[in-house]
This record gives sequence, structure tokens and C-alpha cells, in this order.
Amino acid sequence: MPIPTTGDAIQEALDAAYALSGGTTNPLRAVKVNVPENLGGGTPALATELKARLADAGFGSVDVYVAGELTPELIAEYEASDAEVGLYIVGRYVAAAHPVPVVAAIKEIDGKAVAPRGMSPGRVHNHRMLQRELN
Repeated sequence: MPIPTTGDAIQEALDAAYALSGGTTNPLRAVKVNVPENLGGGTPALATELKARLADAGFGSVDVYVAGELTPELIAEYEASDAEVGLYIVGRYVAAAHPVPVVAAIKEIDGKAVAPRGMSPGRVHNHRMLQRELN
């Protein structure tokens, strides 16, 4: 379970790792970093330092999850850096995106090509889609 941080992300991550270490195994899977903008925001440097400090403390298997106001540009910045991010948690950017119109139409019935008015009848072969036979 990812542990969200509310203050000093690095210290809280280390505290959680120590508290949950339970002997020789470490049940802590990840630390979610969501640093508010007024505290400097999350940066690739913070993620890199957090991962290094966890590794130095013997918790190298703990992943760093990054959340917040992530955009494709910010994710690209993380990817271009040396930050080892296990997961990007994207919320508002995806939710605020313009909807993509999707149309579902019956194009074939019992092997016979059909279509609603204004559409070409018959199957549309698309190599990107999986084809499954319905039983």
C-alpha cells in the first residue's frame, strides 16, 4: 500500500519504512510523493533523493510514486532525469481532458454486412483491436 506524505516527504517515508519493516521483510511497497506547490512541489530531484535515502537505509525495494498536478511535460521531465519513479498518479489532467467521441454501431449481423444510415456497412478491420469470438 502506498504511504502518502503530508510533511517532509523523505523523513516520513523513512519513518514509515522503519515502522513497517517487521524484521527481515519489508511490507512497505511504495511511498506516494504529493508535495503541495506551497512547499516547493514534487521534483525529479526530490524523487531521486528519496529513492537514494530509502536505499541507504536498507529499503531499496520501496518504490516512489509521484502524484499531484502532473502533465505530460512534467512526466517527461521526470523521465529525462535519473529519478526512479515506480508510478505516476495522474488525476486532474486526464479528468479535464476534452472527451473523445466514440460511436458504437452494429456493422454485421450473422455474417451479413449492415450499417446505420451514413456509415459504410461491414466489418472494419483494425490491427490494433483484439478480435474475440463470442460463444
